[in-house]
Amino acid sequence: MDLPRWDAKMRTVVISDVHGNFEALEECLFNAKVINASGARFTDGENRCKVISLGDLANCVKEDESGDIACLRKVGDWIDILLMGNHEHPYVSRTRISSYIPVFNGFHYSAYVAEELNRIEEMGSLRPAYLRGDLLISHAGWDRDMHPFISTAQEASQALTEALRDEG
Repeated sequence: MDLPRWDAKMRTVVISDVHGNFEALEECLFNAKVINASGARFTDGENRCKVISLGDLANCVKEDESGDIACLRKVGDWIDILLMGNHEHPYVSRTRISSYIPVFNGFHYSAYVAEELNRIEEMGSLRPAYLRGDLLISHAGWDRDMHPFISTAQEASQALTEALRDEG
């Protein structure tokens, strides 16, 4: 799927930490005029936009993953880019897969969530960070004190991408 081209006239809508609350996601995107009352995405005019989720779209902490799956299924339709949060990370982490140690307290593995995240990754919409010019957008940020050899947003984005690739 081709993402809409980002230009100066296009709005950008940024959401974060939905944690599987599909109703809140729907209400937020309706109020931001990303979708209409029937859930169809606006694709032209002043409502044309790019939607970026800053991570934790899924919750992954309870037995009922229906909200998580409903939210994840909207990547590619309502959401253009999902930046990986700590709630998505266990699904791509080799550490998680090999040792079954949760990355965060209360983590609950779901094969259905894993399937959706696989689909999103294959689309190219699951990313560790998003770089726009000299602006790096990520779930947890980047600390120059911890990484003194990285001085630009582009270097930080590359380092995050390589770390994710090395980890799986």
